[in-house]
Amino acid sequence: MEVEASVMLGIFVFVNMDIWRSNLFRLILPLLFHSHRRIAKKDETSLYAINIKPEEKGSKE
Repeated sequence: MEVEASVMLGIFVFVNMDIWRSNLFRLILPLLFHSHRRIAKKDETSLYAINIKPEEKGSKE
């Protein structure tokens, strides 16, 4: 799903270079990332918690 989105975004940017150069692209990008973060918020927190555990064990050793 992420690969499809990145490919479509790449095509959109390539086709609409004028939009990419304008300020509209800078306004659209944060909206896309914000909406993506809302969807992946649960995954991020779980991955973050999993990543912290090995780091804590390694630092204690």
